[in-house]
Amino acid sequence: MGEPIREIAGLTIQGMDLHGRGWAKYNNKTVLVETALPGEVVDVNVYRKAKGELLARPTAIHKFSPERVEPTCKHFGVCGGCKWQNVSYSSQLKFKTQFVEKAFKQLEHLGLPTFRSIVPSENLLHYRNKMDYGFTGRRWLTKEEMADGPVTEGLTGLGQHPSGAFDKILHLDECFLLEEPGNTLRLAVKQFADKQGISFYDQRNRTGYLRQLIIRNSSLGEWMIILMIGNADATDAKKVLDFIETTFPQVKSLFYVINDDLNDSIFGKELVHYKAQQYINERLGDVGFRVGPLSFFQTNHAQAIKLYDVAAELADLKPTDTVYDLYTGTGSIALYIASRVKHVTGIELIPEAIADAWDNARRNEITNVHFIAADMKDVIRKDYFKNMPKPDLLITDPPRAGMHPKVVDALLEAEIPRIVYVSCNPVTQATDLLGLSKKYRITAVQPVDMFPQTYHVENVVSLELI
Repeated sequence: MGEPIREIAGLTIQGMDLHGRGWAKYNNKTVLVETALPGEVVDVNVYRKAKGELLARPTAIHKFSPERVEPTCKHFGVCGGCKWQNVSYSSQLKFKTQFVEKAFKQLEHLGLPTFRSIVPSENLLHYRNKMDYGFTGRRWLTKEEMADGPVTEGLTGLGQHPSGAFDKILHLDECFLLEEPGNTLRLAVKQFADKQGISFYDQRNRTGYLRQLIIRNSSLGEWMIILMIGNADATDAKKVLDFIETTFPQVKSLFYVINDDLNDSIFGKELVHYKAQQYINERLGDVGFRVGPLSFFQTNHAQAIKLYDVAAELADLKPTDTVYDLYTGTGSIALYIASRVKHVTGIELIPEAIADAWDNARRNEITNVHFIAADMKDVIRKDYFKNMPKPDLLITDPPRAGMHPKVVDALLEAEIPRIVYVSCNPVTQATDLLGLSKKYRITAVQPVDMFPQTYHVENVVSLELI
């Protein structure tokens, strides 16, 4: 973390920023304080200056917010995940609604409709179906551990990055994001690897063998393991995977991947299918999906159904509709709505995702869909729809950066009657909507909470041609 730049006493937190941090003013500068809530009075250590703002962590709280609750996880405040476990769930929903409202301030002159109430999450814990955990041979040590003197034993770990330290790993004794046996499996893998003397990765020196444990599961009770290793000798990887297979019968799919690069990404690497199935089975409504190791799938299954139902409702689907689904991923939205429309065309950059979409369409005997693997800005150009049947509806669900300006221009020229915009980033969504406002008016705004205990919020907006 480095030495604090300065200590500031008696700050009054005035609100929340769009990254879920409390903010206060000090000497005409904004101080962003992790885990602090509006109305609280705190002492802080400032650990970094960034773009004129001071980033800080609280050292003492003199006045507590009534919206503060006791965190569930013992690692809260150190682990970089679940940064809102100290916020009551009703307040989480309130703050997320405010984030959308703040992001849409630039659109107020357009005459926005009244925002719908945010859709709450069915589960507040154990809701994720995919987690990446990092191995480390030099785990993050807490202040309490270091206060007792140098730590020379028990330095291996398997867990998450500490808050603000993306080159370090904090070992987790518990994690409430996956349902069981996710936590038990992770701890068992670490214990087995320690006993076998298999080396864990050192992020600083780029040495060691075990790098990442990726766990996926489905609502149908099937689990997948992807083990990332640091060199080409798979002998020890196979030992670990054999141990998982024999100890956890829920695991239906086993892979390993070799990665000696600086980053921990599995994309662009050869995933080796070791044993059992090459996929796990999932279901959304009446549609079955095969989820592979590279498949994009909404990480909160129960909320994904609610999100897609919201999108379908705002789309006002008709049996005669020709629909385009941009950034379709594995075709989950396209396949989910296919039975209610005439035809859906899905477009996605990642070829592996499109291969999954086609496979899932065949397995479900859905014939009124077509999928294209291409960069969106290269396909959806100004002249694209001149030579194509004009769609009645377009659904777009872009990444956090939003849509490329060329795509926005193409949609303006195409004059598609209805658009539904699903976004994981209301800020970039608002920017795109401002561009579309030249020819479209916003008819509904519906926030959806996909990620409890975090500041992230999904937002669905419907538009109609003016």
